[in-house]
Amino acid sequence: MRHLRTVPAAVGLAVLTLVLAIGLLLPWIASATADERQTSATIPDRLPDYSYLTGPVSGPAPGRAIAIYQHGFMVEFLDFPQAVMVGADRDVTRRMTLAERRGGAEAQGDAGPMALSPDGTTVAVGVYNADEPTLALLDLTSGRTRTYAVESGRSAVPIAWSPDSTRVAYLTTTGPANPHNLRVHVVGGLGMLDVGTGKSHRYPGDEDVWSVAFSPDGTELAVQRLGSLQVVGPDGETLRTLDSLPGHRLDGPNAWSPDGALLATTSRHPNCYDPDHPFDYAAEYACLQEADYTFFVDATGRGRDVPAALSYAASGGYGILGWTGDREVVVLDDATARHNPEDDDELYRVTALDLHTGRTRGISTVNGDGNFGIGHFQLAAGLVPDAQVREAGGFDRGRWPAPLLGGAALLAGGVAFLLARVVMRHRPRRDRRPELVGQAGLEPATDGL
Repeated sequence: MRHLRTVPAAVGLAVLTLVLAIGLLLPWIASATADERQTSATIPDRLPDYSYLTGPVSGPAPGRAIAIYQHGFMVEFLDFPQAVMVGADRDVTRRMTLAERRGGAEAQGDAGPMALSPDGTTVAVGVYNADEPTLALLDLTSGRTRTYAVESGRSAVPIAWSPDSTRVAYLTTTGPANPHNLRVHVVGGLGMLDVGTGKSHRYPGDEDVWSVAFSPDGTELAVQRLGSLQVVGPDGETLRTLDSLPGHRLDGPNAWSPDGALLATTSRHPNCYDPDHPFDYAAEYACLQEADYTFFVDATGRGRDVPAALSYAASGGYGILGWTGDREVVVLDDATARHNPEDDDELYRVTALDLHTGRTRGISTVNGDGNFGIGHFQLAAGLVPDAQVREAGGFDRGRWPAPLLGGAALLAGGVAFLLARVVMRHRPRRDRRPELVGQAGLEPATDGL
């Protein structure tokens, strides 16, 4: 009968629909049954490996993050950099496709500029080049995004959050920002976005701000300009100018110690990188291993004693990620593991380092094998002091990315369609019209004469 011919198509469509339904609904069911948020955040002892199956923040929302980073560099065959987050309360990871989309041509395949709030709930994502630059705030607890225009400029690069996660400091430039400038990275005018009101304003001064860090109470802001390190008040007025070594810069948004006494600075690549000569990684690395890299400045300006400088080998080249106490910092160290001939595990290590004794303790690791290196690594600094290390299990990666889920559904539906056709073609047949035999004077056929 004619309707039987539609059976294979119906079977294929049913299987396709079933795969899509399972792929879309199962992550939501798993998320609904996950443990509730704990009072204190935790960090897994092993961060998730690179995976094509990691889904977006929107499906379903993962909750607050303990870490964000870019996994992978450069776009190659089947190799796409991912901006990922790792949960602070359970083994969950998601891709922040918002950051990946906002990278632009200037990023050369990398994610756009992003900054994780100290409470781990929000990621500020900027742009390197736009006629009307904006800052987008991605809420990890809901998956929703809010977008705010910023004053003037062609870029909006978030560089620091206030300790209470209510304000975002950003840089804006008169032309497209260049995230791959090895000399100074991004330098521009300083602006501030109030998350509550959605309003932004520019600080007075030239377009020469390099990096900033909020004081522990959020009332002051350390501002690194190309020629000076200053502490300014809420309105941008200079409160004091600090002594720092020439060529040094403020070591990122977590440079200020919890007790307000220290500011960390870095010498970038001191006397090791010469942009006017061919790049020699082995020679540069050997130089860096011995070079002092992270230096400390008296934040009060009163000439108090400060800890000794840290070498690149001790602190890594990623800046201070947070403080567990007044004199213990957290760093990302890839120096030993990735270049020691006796240790080729390609692991980056999140490490706590005591500034007084130099002792270290391991916290977590993340695999950076091959092109899947680690960049833009950040911790939720407000969660770090009380965070406990947890044993990592299998990571909840959410729903599959739409292209993979759609492709898997089409493949499963196609296979089901073909199998159904084979079954229908080879099903047992019988004569459906036996009454015709002999009706027109015909005799049944016989064998032989």
